[in-house]
Amino acid sequence: MMEARNWTTLFEDELERIAAPHEWAFTLDSTLQKQSDGWLIYTPWTFGRFRCSFCSNCWDSAQVNLLFLLKLYRFRRCGEVKLRIFKQKCRMCTFPVMEEPEISQENIRIAIANLVNRIQRKIYGKNNCIKDQKPVAPDNYIEGPHKKEHCEACQAKVCYTSMLNMDRNIKGDIFGLVPMLLAVLFIIIVIIILIKCN
Repeated sequence: MMEARNWTTLFEDELERIAAPHEWAFTLDSTLQKQSDGWLIYTPWTFGRFRCSFCSNCWDSAQVNLLFLLKLYRFRRCGEVKLRIFKQKCRMCTFPVMEEPEISQENIRIAIANLVNRIQRKIYGKNNCIKDQKPVAPDNYIEGPHKKEHCEACQAKVCYTSMLNMDRNIKGDIFGLVPMLLAVLFIIIVIIILIKCN
């Protein structure tokens, strides 16, 4: 509850800073899904810290995925933002549960500032907003492997890391096909030349 108020307060402060012409509602929803019926979708990532509720194992992650849905109701002169913060499971436990991350005040502020940039650009058509900021890594952060079976965002198909790996795999498959296609084309050309010579 405290964290929800924190996100909402920072969001209201940013809207006041840009003098937004509409009132905006902000809600956290742990069941939120991607939907395209008039909603703008924004899926950034940030750093966070997780703590297992069973074994007290702690881990830092750069794959704390956020899902924002934005919509402006022009006739009602108000907007709405929904946020889902995705969870992760502990790797040490046999039967782990999804745990909520702890996100620093600074990284919440950065995520909200970048969100309001999207509102300015995509909804209000302003191109003079500030450049997006990168999340701040915790001290002594060491990046480990990303296990999709422990990532709620991977299961919902919104994980930044999984989408990046999928894109790399697709590109890798395409580049692997190029030599084979060139070889087939060479064989076809040779066959055509032989037919013409005969």
